[in-house]
Amino acid sequence: WGRSRDLSSDRILVTTGASGALNMICAIFTKPGDVVVVEKPSYFLAYGIFKEHNLKIVEVDSDEDGMDLDKFEELLQDGVVPSLVYTVPICSNPKGTSMTAGRAARLVHMSRQYGFKIASDEVYFLLQFEDPKMENSLAEEDDPMNPTVLAM
Repeated sequence: WGRSRDLSSDRILVTTGASGALNMICAIFTKPGDVVVVEKPSYFLAYGIFKEHNLKIVEVDSDEDGMDLDKFEELLQDGVVPSLVYTVPICSNPKGTSMTAGRAARLVHMSRQYGFKIASDEVYFLLQFEDPKMENSLAEEDDPMNPTVLAM
């Protein structure tokens, strides 16, 4: 996924949509009681999926450039230990804003530093028009040999 990286078929899983993919990610990468960090506001159906998996939801404010990573890092330093971070980095639902490339790179770096996976809901990736803030999938910032980004 993305515009610059070649992607082989062994790195693609066909699902019934973003909600089905998110449900599968939760089943594989979390256990009941784990923390999921969600940008606020976020896609309303994701909350139901997290509740079905008995995950503790912690919200982090977002602005016109995506999740506020300074506030998120404060939570991490205060002892919040997420298994998963859920973000809609491109044309977010419901705000319609996109994360900057700089924040995307920082979020991926934080996932490695603090040991969490990122569920990157990129369903609106191809809907960007002029001068997109993010030209590639969040997975483009990731290490393909040891990925932390799960792009949907």
